[in-house]
Amino acid sequence: MMTMKAPAGLGIHYYCDDRHFRLKDLDLWVPELQSLGFRWLVISGSLACAIPEAFLKRLVDAEIEPVLLLDRDPITAPSEILPWMLRSYRRAGVRFVAPFAAPNTDTSWPGADWQNASPVDQFLQIFPPVAEAILAEGMTPVFPMLDPNGSYWSLAYLEAFLAGLDLRGKGDLARKLALAVSFSAYNRPLDWGAGGPSRWPNVQPYMTPPDSQDHLGFQGYLWVDDIVRRTLGESLPLIGLKAGATVGDLTDPQYPPVDPIRQADVNLQVAQIATGSRFSAPVLCLCYWLLAADEGDPTASEAWYRNDGSTLPIVDSLKRRSLSKNLQHAPVSQKSLRHYLLLPQDPVSISGHAWESVRNYLLAFQPVCGFSIDEACQAEKVTILGDFPSTITALRLRDCGCRVEYLAADRL
Repeated sequence: MMTMKAPAGLGIHYYCDDRHFRLKDLDLWVPELQSLGFRWLVISGSLACAIPEAFLKRLVDAEIEPVLLLDRDPITAPSEILPWMLRSYRRAGVRFVAPFAAPNTDTSWPGADWQNASPVDQFLQIFPPVAEAILAEGMTPVFPMLDPNGSYWSLAYLEAFLAGLDLRGKGDLARKLALAVSFSAYNRPLDWGAGGPSRWPNVQPYMTPPDSQDHLGFQGYLWVDDIVRRTLGESLPLIGLKAGATVGDLTDPQYPPVDPIRQADVNLQVAQIATGSRFSAPVLCLCYWLLAADEGDPTASEAWYRNDGSTLPIVDSLKRRSLSKNLQHAPVSQKSLRHYLLLPQDPVSISGHAWESVRNYLLAFQPVCGFSIDEACQAEKVTILGDFPSTITALRLRDCGCRVEYLAADRL
């Protein structure tokens, strides 16, 4: 998969509980998310209980992309309700589903499962069937975010898992995944870990020499992408979670704790980085931590919106930034094409009968027709042909200012 240079979208993590899935909750939060310039919302859920379809559809209708982290329960094979849940999410317009909690952490597994067998081998049994079920509904399965400080070194776990998929003949599945990746800066500078393992070769699992930097920082995505490219031969799209700085963080005693002013400064820089597309890997979005939490919740001290009605300084800063961008008169984008029919990158996925029907579609609507995504970006309107078109392609086209629609092969 090619590296995308389109800007990364901005978003934030929603409440960590399941008590705020009412439509009236969105009456409050959708305008706030839009005023902050957020297009993504990370929602924590469970494989045992569905997030309401109407709640998710309201977000999608508001052009806010939900990312479902189904991470609340210990890692076990899902129940028989999974197909029903996935169909509901597909109907709501969900595109990204990350099943299971971080598999490299012992607390994510029930009882003694962690000691009974390799956590990599166990996850290679449990994850692929769920990922394939997500794909079958036309959504993108997301490999869950590994804990950078987990019981099993996160980089080693990822490499072993991807290699294990290839060895089990699941290499095609591996190449259809997106990865949930931590973009937390902790209390370190935003350039911590820049250059990846090639620049810091002396770093070992759980041991970082005093003159080195590791992947525990905002640039940690480079270390993840290095493993993916070495294992699969290509990058995978990345969904950035817990991006930037969180109030109270004191991970590294060499640096001061993150106070509200520093948190605002760091996270404004993160927004500028996202807008500037300064990534060497295909980063789809950067989602901050955390929108809100109820009184007494362990995460309440980290929330942007406080229970006393106050907000962290970053809220006003991002609202001013978003308002300023909206007030600027952007130049009218001149598209050289009116309509483009984008054919599937894998032509054999379309039946012979459907190919015959393409000719009638071309005669009726007279679009330019081809396989080039770069060429499609030059069109005002793009029709993507195929039963399960790539979500990544659609996001790139929308970022280029194209109106995107889908045409399933069986409708031709």
